[in-house]
Amino acid sequence: MRKIILIISLLVLTSIVVNHAMAGEEILYSKVKTIEPGETDGQYCFVKVIIKQKGDNIIKEEILNKISNTVPSMLSYKIQAEKDSMFNTPPVFAVYTSMLNMRWVESKGGIEKLGEHNMHKAKLLYGEIDRNSKFVGFAAKEDRSDMNATFNLINQNDTEAFDGLCNAAGISGLKGHRSVGGYRASMYNALPIESVDVLIKCMKSLEKN
Repeated sequence: MRKIILIISLLVLTSIVVNHAMAGEEILYSKVKTIEPGETDGQYCFVKVIIKQKGDNIIKEEILNKISNTVPSMLSYKIQAEKDSMFNTPPVFAVYTSMLNMRWVESKGGIEKLGEHNMHKAKLLYGEIDRNSKFVGFAAKEDRSDMNATFNLINQNDTEAFDGLCNAAGISGLKGHRSVGGYRASMYNALPIESVDVLIKCMKSLEKN
């Protein structure tokens, strides 16, 4: 692995690992000019930074050299690069938690293995949504997310019964987005497959009864 020469690069790499582990994807750095990470649920105290790798900068030199002098220093990638991403005090706790996160991803077999695990969870849940006569999915099959499965009851009169089954099984946070309604099952990296099985059991129980 190429040596990372900027300390805060850890934050960016963790964001890349977290986001792309969801789909089992890897990024080929040579094909992009810049990568700008966004704050994620798993990186709650995340700050936007840049990184530079020996021999292959994630923000290419050609981009850094085009930075206008009118850009405020706080927003200048060039200044951040010149200061080794420490133009301001590094968010030490965020760096530490990111390190723990990356170690956990590695312990699970890395991006590819996590991706396979996540896709298996999604396949199980979507399979039940499509099979079960009580439910219908919101998104077209080709547009479905492996991370957030959105679905609804065909008959809204079953809402109380299904919610009761979920509550009794210890399932929480299943309510769908306010703009859509229904249900949203989030199956992020740390969610074990056993949790998906519990939800599927509730869905089958509703149909049976």
